[in-house]
Amino acid sequence: MPVRHEPAPDSRLSHRTPRGFEPIRVQESANLRASPGSRANIDHLVVGPFGVALVDSKNWQSKKSRIVITGGLLRYGRYDQTKALQTVVWEAQQAEKALEVPVRPILAVHGAKVPAPRGRTELHGVTVIEAKKLRGMLAGLSPQPGWDAARVTAVEQLAEQRLPRHGG
Repeated sequence: MPVRHEPAPDSRLSHRTPRGFEPIRVQESANLRASPGSRANIDHLVVGPFGVALVDSKNWQSKKSRIVITGGLLRYGRYDQTKALQTVVWEAQQAEKALEVPVRPILAVHGAKVPAPRGRTELHGVTVIEAKKLRGMLAGLSPQPGWDAARVTAVEQLAEQRLPRHGG
């Protein structure tokens, strides 16, 4: 599969996460318009033979804070991150409605270590993973029936139409 990284024209996002996706195609900074009045945006939309994943990047690099998971609760430092998990689930649901395909929600963490085997865990339907391990995780996902190069391209084109890039 050819490598295609298509950053938004004026994206202010760190480009560290998308580079880790190669050779998976990435649509970045698509503005969610599926919900009236929403100004939410997608950090990264990844389309590949495994289907579609929506990745929300978090820059959690404080030397004083760490990720703690207890009783199904995700905390970064002293802050509850339940809202971050709920937001990425909501964004994935909006993308699912727009693209008419299942979308896997992922929270990719830069800096902080995810205290779980292989640096990843599942919480409330969200994969929480260290950003540096994301590429390997995505590459290791099983191809889904019917997700050939033509379908990947068709879903990418649909994303361009229905989830246009954020203009700034």
